[in-house]
Amino acid sequence: LFNQDKLYKSLHVINLCGLISNIKYNKIKSDNIFCNREVNEEYAREIKKLSEKIMGWLSEGLGLHRDALKEGLGGEKVEYLMKIIFYPPCPKLELLYGAPHHTDLNGITFLIADEVDGLQAFQDNKWVDVKYDDSGIVVIIADQIKRMSNGRYKSGEHRATMDTVRTRLSWPVFAEPNLDHVVGPLAELVIDDAPKYKPYVYREYKFLKMNKFPLD
Repeated sequence: LFNQDKLYKSLHVINLCGLISNIKYNKIKSDNIFCNREVNEEYAREIKKLSEKIMGWLSEGLGLHRDALKEGLGGEKVEYLMKIIFYPPCPKLELLYGAPHHTDLNGITFLIADEVDGLQAFQDNKWVDVKYDDSGIVVIIADQIKRMSNGRYKSGEHRATMDTVRTRLSWPVFAEPNLDHVVGPLAELVIDDAPKYKPYVYREYKFLKMNKFPLD
């Protein structure tokens, strides 16, 4: 699914088959998904497995042992925050975005959505649509992996647009450190290169970024 070149891309659509093989996609996409505790719990378990696989690949792409990024993010204390986001129709799209241009402040984000397109990624100095794929999951590298990698990986810049007549639904899961965990460039990556980012207690990082205060 990932080759060495793709490891340095910050936003991917990967195939669900084999990675979340225990969950049938029509089960995930059913009308009752958001009130189905069993499905949500199963999805959370599989997302944790997927997260650890991808962080392992990304660690190896940096020349580190497989658990390097997972440990940097908090090891077994990594938290998974699931959200359900509704974007209502907007007849005048020039007035607002569902979510303006941003990078995610956590470690890595997993996203599935309904058939209404809306996610856009900033690539090659332009916004490109991330096309709906009912057999795929979008993986977005976020700020803490960028900071742990000392800038070798980049945060995926993205935004969400709205539809003029249809409601859009997305279902992201954010893998993030515990609020009291300190995250900074991994020691193995600053032996020859100076650290580009300050280490922060995650609670403080979230406060500064969400309030648009300077970080580094």
